[in-house]
Amino acid sequence: MNWNHLIPSLFTVGSVDWPFVLARLGLAMVLGYAIGWEREQRNRAAGRRTYALISLGAALFTLVGGYAFPGGDPTRVTAQIVTGVGFVGAGVIWRSGSKTQGVTTAASIWSTSAVGTVTGAGLYGLALIAAVATLTVLYVRRFKATAEVPQLIAIAVQLTSGATSDELFEQLRAHGLQVISIEQAPNGVVLVKVEDHGMGLTGVSGLLNAIAGVATHRVQHVAEPAQN
Repeated sequence: MNWNHLIPSLFTVGSVDWPFVLARLGLAMVLGYAIGWEREQRNRAAGRRTYALISLGAALFTLVGGYAFPGGDPTRVTAQIVTGVGFVGAGVIWRSGSKTQGVTTAASIWSTSAVGTVTGAGLYGLALIAAVATLTVLYVRRFKATAEVPQLIAIAVQLTSGATSDELFEQLRAHGLQVISIEQAPNGVVLVKVEDHGMGLTGVSGLLNAIAGVATHRVQHVAEPAQN
């Protein structure tokens, strides 16, 4: 059997040479790795390898759709990338009490797939701009969160007979407190988390003393993980 006619196909994808293909795949992997590095620094569920693989995979699918099937419609492949990466993003979103965490990570995964797609299409300038823009948004959010996220105060309240947690919730809101979560423990104690915007433990404790229906209470500062 004559294998000579197969040799060129090993080094070309359609009309694209291997160096051309490898340049796109390499750039996609590097840009994805850079975005993943930021996420990994914040101890997110997805890190450098995950982002690099997402960007690399998107670029590869784009190359295959554009060059491996002459006459095909590459936009169909792009549409499937957008749909498929949504399942990956959904896997890093989870709820903790009243909070939803991982949304920013999911959005950055989606953006990284777009970076890989445009890199695979050969739009190098757009890919670099998109990667820098994504990192900028993540870092701005990071610095803003570090400066602005208030400390949380945990409150354990024993209510008087007839008082309800809903009434306590409304009373706390009426006095200007931002209630993060409120739940009833099995022993009847109401557990509440509120943001400390300068009132402090003493101020919150004094406020609880003035609320009707509060028999006893205990307050303390707690550490709360970042949401995104």
